[in-house]
Amino acid sequence: MTQLEKDIFYMEFAKHSASKSKDPKTKVGSCLVNDKRLLSIGYNGAPRGFPDEIIPRDSDSDILLENKNSYMVHSELNAILNYGGSLQDLQGATLYVTISPCHECAKVIIQVGIKRVVYLEEYHRSKTWEMSKFLFKLAGVKLERLGDNN
Repeated sequence: MTQLEKDIFYMEFAKHSASKSKDPKTKVGSCLVNDKRLLSIGYNGAPRGFPDEIIPRDSDSDILLENKNSYMVHSELNAILNYGGSLQDLQGATLYVTISPCHECAKVIIQVGIKRVVYLEEYHRSKTWEMSKFLFKLAGVKLERLGDNN
């Protein structure tokens, strides 16, 4: 199996997990892999125990209580937090994500030792995405759009 075939295989897990998101506008999924072993999946959503119906649908409001993004835990963070093993297992891991990570998730990805991020689509907020790319470059995390580097 080629690297591209492996990347496509694992991205399917990320895409499937995205379908579980309750966010009506932006469904994002992640899949965490190390040594050809699926470690965890995650999708964007409210923290555990939050009723979905209280989450606002607006992402443009300047008022934190009215902005859905104030409530959402990103898929990348959920994949990391959902992993039940040792953080040592994440050293050198690959994260597959349907939309490229924001700069906040980039910092967490770097901090836990993930060394490769494969994404499907680019994050739509260019300043945040530019910061993510800058952080990954400084930290030596390989960043690839699916199919571009294979």
